[in-house]
Amino acid sequence: MAMYPHQPLKSTPRRSFHIDYIDPLGGPGTLVMEGLSVGGTLKDAERRFPELTITRVYLQANGLKRIAS
Repeated sequence: MAMYPHQPLKSTPRRSFHIDYIDPLGGPGTLVMEGLSVGGTLKDAERRFPELTITRVYLQANGLKRIAS
C-alpha cells in the first residue's frame, strides 16, 4: 500500500491504566504494571512504554505509601 504525504500516520491510541512504581529507599526500583514486574525506573518506563499513562507512584519504606498520583 502506497503512502501519500497528505495522509497522516495512524497514531496508536493511548492506553491509560496504572503502573505502580515501587522504589526501595531510593534504589533503582521496580515497576509493577498490571501485576507484572517490568523493572527499571520511572523514566525507563516512560521511555519503554510511551503509550501508557502512569497514574500512581509509590515509595516502598515500611510498606507502600502513595506519594504521587
